[in-house]
Amino acid sequence: MEVVFLTEEFRFLPMNKEEMRLKSWNFLDIIIVTGDAYIDHSSFGAAIIGRVLENQGYKVGIIAQPQSRNEYMKLGKPKLFFGITAGNMDTLVSNYTPLKRRRDQDAYSPSGKPGLRPDRATIVYTNKIKGIFKDSITIIGGIEASLRRFAHYDYLSNKIRRSILFDSKADLLVYGMGEKPITEIANLLKAGIEIDEIRDVRGTCIKKRELTPETIKMPSFSEVKNNKDKFIEAFLKIRANSNPYNAKPLAQSQNGLYLYQNPPLLPLTSNELDAIYELPYQFKPHPSYKKEIPAFNTVKNSIVTHRGCFGACNFCAIYAHQGSVIQDRSIDSILQEIERISKLETFHGVISDLGGPSAGMYGMNCGIGKYCPEKSCLTPEICPHLKADFSKFRKLLEKARNLPFIKHVFVRSGFRFDLLLEDIELLEELMRHHISGQLKVAPEHIIDTTLKYMNKSTSEKFKKFVRVFKRLNKDTRRKLFIIPYWLAGHPGTTLSDQIELARYLKLSHLYIKQTQLFIPTPMSASTCMFWTGKDPFTEEGVYVPYSYSEKKMQKALLHFKDPKQHQKIRKALKICNREDLIGNKKDSLVP
Repeated sequence: MEVVFLTEEFRFLPMNKEEMRLKSWNFLDIIIVTGDAYIDHSSFGAAIIGRVLENQGYKVGIIAQPQSRNEYMKLGKPKLFFGITAGNMDTLVSNYTPLKRRRDQDAYSPSGKPGLRPDRATIVYTNKIKGIFKDSITIIGGIEASLRRFAHYDYLSNKIRRSILFDSKADLLVYGMGEKPITEIANLLKAGIEIDEIRDVRGTCIKKRELTPETIKMPSFSEVKNNKDKFIEAFLKIRANSNPYNAKPLAQSQNGLYLYQNPPLLPLTSNELDAIYELPYQFKPHPSYKKEIPAFNTVKNSIVTHRGCFGACNFCAIYAHQGSVIQDRSIDSILQEIERISKLETFHGVISDLGGPSAGMYGMNCGIGKYCPEKSCLTPEICPHLKADFSKFRKLLEKARNLPFIKHVFVRSGFRFDLLLEDIELLEELMRHHISGQLKVAPEHIIDTTLKYMNKSTSEKFKKFVRVFKRLNKDTRRKLFIIPYWLAGHPGTTLSDQIELARYLKLSHLYIKQTQLFIPTPMSASTCMFWTGKDPFTEEGVYVPYSYSEKKMQKALLHFKDPKQHQKIRKALKICNREDLIGNKKDSLVP
């Protein structure tokens, strides 16, 4: 029998007792506490986990951005557990700039208001809940918990912190994409299994006293805190055991107990992923919000096509969260979601993005399969075993743009330009039909030694891509632009390197206002370089721009059109004896 919803609130997960009554619920099985505003959209982790659990028959409520004791208590105590997440971003990134200044906006809060998400939100929320509901079960997850599951370098405090499972005093940690582990845990608890008896669920970390023989012991918290070579050893063991098909359990001693990581979750099948994205999301914020939420405006008419990324950029930790295996949805499922979105009042015929961590990887996989030992499929050259086949992606694009209620289907997620060079016909198709005006790519730098430390493709490949793009731009008679992402302050980047990058941008007319300053987030290879001063793969020393002064100069060089940056740029040029770039010549950076 079809359920008829009388009010809008019925379609959302409840955020208060009144909404529970509208659903005829007098208790909740699970309460999700999140650092984001509650947006019922499949781009937001709390909504996905809530809907997955609801689909399994559990009564699930949401507490979003709690500020007071009463807000933690407003839904009561759940029968099974509290699920706790900092939200879609690590709070170090959401609350602070790379220079450790407080950000003046949080895109995941109403009207972008800052300060609604506390620093180290996972720890704060868990401790608050433990204080109010003393015998409650707390399970932490999301990007913050996932990437801080081992002892890790913390940029805000500039020290090594122990696992967030220990600091938060939570009962269990779910890492990676958590739909299957959290469902399995909920089912076990419902069946009467005690939380301390749940020991071997894939994609989880627990506290343990004794280890089994197959467990790989990592350097302890004390060792990685006091010895940078041990930090590197721990990083390499984590990375070596990130393949879900052959990973061993890992253990790290911390304060008399072991942080024990069960092997990663096996990749989801297309059917499993389809089922997650076909749940009854409302594709909008909870109606209690009266002000716009910037993050929602970015994704409201966008669709996730796949998870995972095999790009292996050293500054990225996707391998440790989503994994490097591409898990893609079926074309039919994606088209059905487009049709659902088309019926929303706010839809005007345009899909704003059809993509994932890297848009063009949809439908690709490795020819070797499960046990490939390589961690990088694209550098220094594209691996011959990679099936760099865009046919499924092209079929999806063609079907989507030909739907009768669609005006445009854009792809605004970033592309790997090195992959696009493998299929120039696809690039032309994108330029004709799926680029609104700007194609986002991420060369990051133009100096090959720096690119090597980033594990990015060579400068020559990017220059070739620019030439191809310009030629196709003329052929298609469209005024399209490349929007390249540039990164300053990355390990291995000297001030002289950054000057050469700025000079290249000036001569090639690739200047953009939006640039990034490297921030060392947990579990990335670049963060390992930043903390230790060594390349973890070669153990060779790496130059690291630590000082704020140099970081500011490196970023300023990318903004040579801004007169406010000219003083810093002149200082950098004088330090590097490049006063020849001061003046009015073609390659001058400042007058």
